[in-house]
Amino acid sequence: MNSSETTQEMTFDDAEVHHFMELALQIAERGLEIGEVPVGCLLVHIPSKQVVGYSYNLTSLTRNATRHCEIECFAQLHSHIFEALTSEPPVDLTPHGAFLLPSELAPLKNHTIHSIITPYVEKYGLCGQISVDMQRLAYYLSHDCCIVVTVEPCVMCSQTISLAGVKLVYAGKSRSSLNMTNNPTEHKPKHHSISFFSYIRLRE
Repeated sequence: MNSSETTQEMTFDDAEVHHFMELALQIAERGLEIGEVPVGCLLVHIPSKQVVGYSYNLTSLTRNATRHCEIECFAQLHSHIFEALTSEPPVDLTPHGAFLLPSELAPLKNHTIHSIITPYVEKYGLCGQISVDMQRLAYYLSHDCCIVVTVEPCVMCSQTISLAGVKLVYAGKSRSSLNMTNNPTEHKPKHHSISFFSYIRLRE
């Protein structure tokens, strides 16, 4: 089976996409309530249909222009992998995180995510160097994940998504429709191609 066939199989049906997009929209709305740029993102493990990362933008709260919601999702995944490998609690990278969590995302607050990570540990093994093991597991996990985001990722985030190994992105709105610059379609990712299922219609 070639990679394109695999990618086509690793997708959601319309109802599932809209379900996850609705969750991303709830997260974006929470960001707006606390003065953030209202963009919400989920990193979803496709085989289990479980969310393994979620965030709104944190650029305003942290005064850090790199902390887009897509980047935060990957940081959260790394944090949970660290916890699974070391049994140490993950670092809370998300200000106001306790107020961000819709009930649908409750698995991120318990050990359900460990059941997703464990098969990857068993399949690919560990070398004993925590930084290397985290990077390898995150890469293999990301290969089986998709991004669900309310606004099309910028160039920075598109490159990060590509390097992480994610091949599917479901976007709610295009950047051009919102008169936003930094359109990723003008700067194709260098690592591998990403299939954009744009644009999932959002409720007003």
